[in-house]
Amino acid sequence: MMRTPTFLTLTLALLPSCIANWSSGKAAQMNFYTDTKCSAYTGEAAAFYEAFPKVGVFQSTGEDNAQCFSLNMPSSSQSINMVAAWDSNTAFATVQPGEPGRRTGVCQFWDGVNCAGKFVESYVGNGWQGAKPGCQPGRSTDGYLWKSAKCWVK
Repeated sequence: MMRTPTFLTLTLALLPSCIANWSSGKAAQMNFYTDTKCSAYTGEAAAFYEAFPKVGVFQSTGEDNAQCFSLNMPSSSQSINMVAAWDSNTAFATVQPGEPGRRTGVCQFWDGVNCAGKFVESYVGNGWQGAKPGCQPGRSTDGYLWKSAKCWVK
């Protein structure tokens, strides 16, 4: 007997690509996946407002310096994306009670240590000039896993 997928089944199938869990001080989150479509979650990395690695904050006067950090992607990773960027102030509109509102953000994923070599960008929110939204390959065009990253919010 063949079953017809329910709304709940379809919704749950789409969830892994957007899993983002806020914690105090967290500014940005990126997820790793074992497939090429950002649907088989295998891990994550984050940037913060006050702790290392610090996220950069884009303002009308320019970008505040973001700190480069090691991604430590599992070797089985086939794709990566930025899934969320949060405001630093919980007084703004929230998605969940006590959680700050979402912001536009971008992360650069580098195939060398210390943010060197080739990179791609992934953004969330209202777009970021030159960056692509959503799912990116887990490796550079040279075949290297992404080794380091920098992230900004605005």
